[in-house]
Amino acid sequence: MSDARSASGGSLSYGNARAEAKKTTVKDASSAALSQYLSKLDLPQGILPAVLKDFHALDSRVFMVENSGAMQARDAFLVGGEREGEAVTRWDELTEYVTFHAKMASRCGISTKFSFLHNPDERGFGQEGRLIPQEYKVGGARGEKDEMEAATHFMREAVLNRPSAPLVEYVHKFQRHLKKDAKHLSYLKQRKKFISLSLATQGVPTGKDGQSVDDAFKDLRKELFALNGLPVKLTVRLCTDDEETFRMYNKLDGILDYCDVLDDFAGESHEVYLYNPWLTYSLGLHRLREAGLAWGTVGELDEKPFSFDKIHQLCIEFFGVGKRDLPRPKDDWNGFLDGLQQINEQEHRQYSMVKKRKASWIDIRKLESMKKGRKHSSRSARGGSELSLDGHVQHWAYTSSGDLRPMAELLVTVTDTFPPSNTRVEPHEYFSKWKPLAEDVFDECGVELHAYLLRKSLKKMKTFLHPERVPNVLTDKQSSLIKKLQGVFKKSEQASS
Repeated sequence: MSDARSASGGSLSYGNARAEAKKTTVKDASSAALSQYLSKLDLPQGILPAVLKDFHALDSRVFMVENSGAMQARDAFLVGGEREGEAVTRWDELTEYVTFHAKMASRCGISTKFSFLHNPDERGFGQEGRLIPQEYKVGGARGEKDEMEAATHFMREAVLNRPSAPLVEYVHKFQRHLKKDAKHLSYLKQRKKFISLSLATQGVPTGKDGQSVDDAFKDLRKELFALNGLPVKLTVRLCTDDEETFRMYNKLDGILDYCDVLDDFAGESHEVYLYNPWLTYSLGLHRLREAGLAWGTVGELDEKPFSFDKIHQLCIEFFGVGKRDLPRPKDDWNGFLDGLQQINEQEHRQYSMVKKRKASWIDIRKLESMKKGRKHSSRSARGGSELSLDGHVQHWAYTSSGDLRPMAELLVTVTDTFPPSNTRVEPHEYFSKWKPLAEDVFDECGVELHAYLLRKSLKKMKTFLHPERVPNVLTDKQSSLIKKLQGVFKKSEQASS
């Protein structure tokens, strides 16, 4: 990275967004600009203190932009504008992403560097005779108009003909460069500041000669793990619809507390809905996560169903309400719902990519459904420990009359077949890698959305049960369970087609 060409004529160091030498008035102006930007994103003003906390701890941002040939694949979509819903290239999607965050950086004074993965201009100059640098900076003193013109030009003219994606090398150089700058590293740790690193990529790393994709990803994972202990927060913005690629990165998301893996707005909206359908996931919230300014509870929305305590915590942070106005659900359930209803009435309705219409932030009916508990009683509880493994699976998959249960029910309750619920099978960490769906995710969502969620969830399950993904070393009973589940979901898919 140190030898890359810069828009200012030299290599860019990791500069301070609001370094000590800057006046307090500049910091206040940036805070005010960010507050205005949150308003334009239609986010609750109550979220401002939490965002400002991250904003003031943010030293600088680095966006790696993959400009390989793979970014020309036409499997992406844009949100809004004349091309909404039209299949576009991954590069079109990435251009929208870069343009938005360059504009945000310029308006809010956030020191931000965009770094192309490959030399974007092999000729040395673009068609307009302007140098296309491999790295360029936004959020400085040049002014928004000049910075935006440059960013737009660079994305429009960048070369996309390299077949490789040396993600491992990029991350290695990033963390090596940071570790070598002992003075800056010491400053970051003393001031409790962090650098936001965003990897905008199709996700599949290119390995060394003859290296498999799995081995290349292992090397990438090793480099990402090496960021542990450094003042870095990582956002991976994937530009792909490949379920296997997401599975590989989501494993990191669940392990590394400094990592957030994101799909595009439509994909991420559906991902959040699978686990927390009570929340309307807005475009503003998605942009905030992309910007590296939404950590903690918000970053867990696409990972697991929230408990009521977790929902309460998120609402307190997100809407900026006090505990008097929003009592804890276990202490005062009706008061909790009344508080959320007041929030819904006070805040603007948000466009839901899942429901294809505007909706309140909180779906209170979904919360009431959650409160009622499981509609599908536990197969393990009803079956008892006296059942054989085959009997346990049969009891889970079929009704007493011998009919295969609906696929939605099977997907929601599949964890009843996993150990420790299923005492006939020895525990194995692989079973914990399946992320349970919210029980009411398929309820009251319309025919079209129901079908889409089923397809998406079944695709996840098939990936989870795929022979190439299942561990090689399993006991006979563990292997038998996997094969039985493969058979059940294959029958369920055939019955649904």
